Amino acid sequence: MNRVGFHATHETQSTKMIFLDSVDCRQSTELTSHYSYSFKDAIETARDEAMLVSLSSASIPYSFYNIRTGINDLLHYKKGGQAQAPLPITPGNYSATALSAEVVAQFGALSPPVALVMKYDKTTLKFKFSSAQGLTFVFDEERSIKDEIGFSGTTLISQNALTPTPSGHAADLNGSVHAIYVRTNLATKSVMESQTGGVSDILAKIDINTDPGGVITLDPNQVSHESLIHTASIKHVEIRITDERNRLLDLNGLHSQLALRFRFVDTKVSPALTEIDPRQRVNPKDVPQLKQRQQAKPPKKKKV
Repeated sequence: MNRVGFHATHETQSTKMIFLDSVDCRQSTELTSHYSYSFKDAIETARDEAMLVSLSSASIPYSFYNIRTGINDLLHYKKGGQAQAPLPITPGNYSATALSAEVVAQFGALSPPVALVMKYDKTTLKFKFSSAQGLTFVFDEERSIKDEIGFSGTTLISQNALTPTPSGHAADLNGSVHAIYVRTNLATKSVMESQTGGVSDILAKIDINTDPGGVITLDPNQVSHESLIHTASIKHVEIRITDERNRLLDLNGLHSQLALRFRFVDTKVSPALTEIDPRQRVNPKDVPQLKQRQQAKPPKKKKV
């Protein structure tokens, strides 16, 4: 099978830009992080020509939460060895102190109330727990808040306030969203991701560079990757703004702005893989054998 490449240094026509504001687009879901738009005119390529697409810039409001409905809003526990209804955590953007207060308040609101001491240690980045009422936290259930409070498995909570139970690892308050991923319907084969183990619809990854309530931005100077589009015409664009696990972000009604950049280049066909000298390709399983062959070579004679 032949592979299609391109001449990156030669542009066949002028660059084109698409500026998208989610407020103008037909909503695909109830969330403003998933939308689509159909243009009156299409962006088209000529014969033996292809398009390179990149996310040129972005402005996305940091209005999504670190405790999210349906994602990580439950704390499962046992009391006296008996499983209880999971404790709901109100969705929102929490600091370590605020999350401690929320969990303690939710236990105190039970009938009868459950007394829990939960404190955050800034030195170890861990929470510490104690309760005289024989609590066991369970973290192998769906929608568990385990990463945010630093646990990975079932844990018995200390009944002695002088020797509280620390979380197993550092608390990751932003465990459900470490970065923003912009995904599109554009047919590319230039991106792969570890979650699926194959080709991905990710156009760009955006680092979170502001605090909650601000605007996350991507500057054109930060863009380094372009994806080759395997289509001759673009008239409809669909955008999905997700976390790293391909879950839509809830921007809570706010809107984002994106700029897509299209460059036009000549295509070229590379030789089929079967026609390439196999010695130019290294399979990981062959690496030990290659090392042995290299070691087996006789040493070069030194000139006298």
